[in-house]
Amino acid sequence: MLIKDIMTHDVIAIDPEIPIVDAVTMMKLRNIQHFPIMNKNGELVGIVSERDLLIVSSEHEIAPKDTSLKDPVSKIMTRNVKTCSSKEPIEDIAKRFLKQNIGSMPVIDNSKLVGIVTAKDFLKAIEKITGGELETTRIEIEVENQPGALAKLLNFLAERNINVNGVMTSWVDSDIVCFVLRVVSNEPSSLLESLRKADFHVLWPKDKETVKTLGLA
Repeated sequence: MLIKDIMTHDVIAIDPEIPIVDAVTMMKLRNIQHFPIMNKNGELVGIVSERDLLIVSSEHEIAPKDTSLKDPVSKIMTRNVKTCSSKEPIEDIAKRFLKQNIGSMPVIDNSKLVGIVTAKDFLKAIEKITGGELETTRIEIEVENQPGALAKLLNFLAERNINVNGVMTSWVDSDIVCFVLRVVSNEPSSLLESLRKADFHVLWPKDKETVKTLGLA
């Protein structure tokens, strides 16, 4: 999955000379949390967040001094803007979000602003990647960290006509890999029992009571 698959395409940019109070109003009306800031030449010169705007004139200790809501947003905007391309993998940009401690990133292709990606977009992507938006059963299984281990598990499910809608690795070490599967099954409880009988180490759901509580029985 690439950034273009999760970003907001209809991005709204504002002029650096817009008063802070007007930017606050626009942000509330449009229900967004970040504004890229473009100058009259169409160049990205900054970015401002909802937090940046709302903290102006507040009594918070980190509120900017000698700044009022009548001042232009250029006075409080972040100038060293971190950007990405729409064709970059989402996992690469997610790492940059964590490392650089940022909540949004304008998307630039060929020197043109084509979108914006936020932390919320990554949460939506996780839901989609893991199959969380579908009516499926979540199963967490440990297998040996060796060639063919995942294929063996998937073959076991395929032989029982179990459709797998999502596979994700939750953790891995030198000996063990833990896979999180999203499967479609009319009888999840029976499936879990057959997995355990076949010596697959099912971590979750742990027991029949959990299955019953979650309505998976």
